Amino acid sequence: MTRARRALVVAGLLAAAARDAHAADGPWSDDDPVDGPSRIAVGEAGLRAAAEYRANAIAIRPITTASTDRQLARLEHRLRLDGAIDHREKVRVVASVDAFDDASVAASIAIRRLYGEARLPFGVLRVGRQAYDRGAGVLVNDGDGRRNRFGVAYRGDNVDRVLFATKPIELFGPEATRDDAPDRGAFAFLAYDRVATGQPQLFSDDAHQVVSAIALRAPQLRLVRDLDVRAFHAYRWQTSRDTHVHAAGGRVAYGYRELHVGLDAAALAGTTEARSVRQVGLRAAIRWDRPKWSAYAEVDYASGPDRLRPGVGGSALSRFSFAEDTNVGLLLFEHVLAQQSLRSEPTRGAFTNAFALFPQLDLRPLPSLLLRGGVLLAWAPSPIVDEVRTLERRARGVPDPEVNLVGGRPARTYGTELDARIQWRFLDHAALDLEGAVLLPGAALEDAEGRAPRAAMVQGRATVFF
Repeated sequence: MTRARRALVVAGLLAAAARDAHAADGPWSDDDPVDGPSRIAVGEAGLRAAAEYRANAIAIRPITTASTDRQLARLEHRLRLDGAIDHREKVRVVASVDAFDDASVAASIAIRRLYGEARLPFGVLRVGRQAYDRGAGVLVNDGDGRRNRFGVAYRGDNVDRVLFATKPIELFGPEATRDDAPDRGAFAFLAYDRVATGQPQLFSDDAHQVVSAIALRAPQLRLVRDLDVRAFHAYRWQTSRDTHVHAAGGRVAYGYRELHVGLDAAALAGTTEARSVRQVGLRAAIRWDRPKWSAYAEVDYASGPDRLRPGVGGSALSRFSFAEDTNVGLLLFEHVLAQQSLRSEPTRGAFTNAFALFPQLDLRPLPSLLLRGGVLLAWAPSPIVDEVRTLERRARGVPDPEVNLVGGRPARTYGTELDARIQWRFLDHAALDLEGAVLLPGAALEDAEGRAPRAAMVQGRATVFF
């Protein structure tokens, strides 16, 4: 699905803490050394500000396995400014703005978030455009920080929302002893989202969503650390399209000594325009940390589409798409499949219709130096089919009409991707990254003559943040 279409049928759990805080985000995310910005008091008012500049150069050849001549080379700039102003830390306005993120004049400035927040005696009320959820999940990603183990995040997933969050257990204790810390305790959330607004004179084409969620967080709980347990349910509806979709899922992540494990999963079910929706996605990861090295492995799954069947126009919408900023590797999903699917159902660089194993190894010879390598093995739950070309060929009565995205026979094996990353940090406020990938394509990427050239990618990045 595209970002807009996926936003209509997915829900998120927003970590509506009383104030922003740096916290662990599961074994699949890199630790970010920068905590939230410090508050500068000006009388009863307070100011917080943060900034990040990122320059990213990328070269890929070829960008599609259909030809050896098509390549990509570009330079991206991105400036992100975050700020908040508050009154006695009880009421605040928060904004986040990106500039030049898409390297085009038309999209040179984007207001990612803009909301007001009030810390009431019994909870937090937040109104405005805000992140679906905190951190990097399979369903949504806030796009904040530098969490991806490979590649970068862009604007994240945001929504126009009215949110109430509270710590229900704390409500029964004396106000003077209530713990409002955002990184520990039991939380409950309730939100209304205006996902999409159609013609202003109509109500039926507006897309709405309600979300309920609970969470349990504990930096240290007996022998377990960084405990993060979440569960959510959401219901989305749109009258004009006869859409009624439920989404449910959750996360469990924790650390024990050198071991850190996590599972993030979501499922969608319902109907839209007389078609059923049945989608499942998950990520499971395990990481073993030592002072000089870390061993890491993850398993990713996103359900694929129903096979196109003659005479059936209402097959289920079963293709699950990860959040576009939740990266799985550098090249295959982010670039090659994104390019090859442009004339079919665009993936927009998301991990979709795939099952992947991704073991990785980190080496830290110096505190400021990271060496990382990984091997991504990927298959498709459903054979890769170009839906547009297949339907067109079927309408013309072509025998054996199904073809993949480059005109070859449908197959399930994406292939193997070799990824590498070198990072050097300076004062925990600047980083230089050099990343590379080689894709050894499988049968799902072969053309009608069984050919699929190897693809290679090099990416260099400089980031300054504080």
